Amino acid sequence: MKSRLSKALDAVKAMLDWLKAGLAGGQPALTPVPVQVKANGSSSADEPCKRSSGSLRQSSLSGRRGRAGRSGRGSAMSEFGPALFFLFIFAVFPVLDIIALCFGYISCVTMNDLQLREAAKLPKSLATAQAGPVQQTIPQQYMNTVMGAFSGLTALPATNVSYSVGTTTIYVTVDTTVTVRPFLTIPFFVKVPGLGEPASFTISNSRILENPRFAIE
Repeated sequence: MKSRLSKALDAVKAMLDWLKAGLAGGQPALTPVPVQVKANGSSSADEPCKRSSGSLRQSSLSGRRGRAGRSGRGSAMSEFGPALFFLFIFAVFPVLDIIALCFGYISCVTMNDLQLREAAKLPKSLATAQAGPVQQTIPQQYMNTVMGAFSGLTALPATNVSYSVGTTTIYVTVDTTVTVRPFLTIPFFVKVPGLGEPASFTISNSRILENPRFAIE
């Protein structure tokens, strides 16, 4: 402890002598400032250099990390657009078309059931007439409803009414062929029914004729 104080006092005295010589107009003699040498061989004068070099390294590393983060975010944004495009074209839009096609099918099944109930109560001449209630009136009225409007029908369905004789009863069969347009037309699925072009399907149901005499009237 005493050696350190003595060294500090010697340094202060040397500095005062140097200042006095400068004020007197003479050439001050440069007195070497003692430098403490540590056990590992490094001096105290090297510490500011080390600190400055360390700060430079940290600033350069932080700059590199910032540039790397910005480039990573930029590449992610550039890849997000094509991925979103393929997601909508090959996943979202086809699912919407399939849901709309299922709704159109259920709607047409409901219309076929209405036609079949009417055909079971009418004579054969009225049930098979093209301008009759089964083949024209019921489809027109159904397409004017909310469910019929959202079914996607492109035109009036083609209806065929036939009769079959069982052991003790007579059955009437109504075949309804409909064409449903896709909810969204996807250009990459041009030849796929329900996705790129209208889909056609036939719904057939049978019912017991209420009056067997209607089969010959």
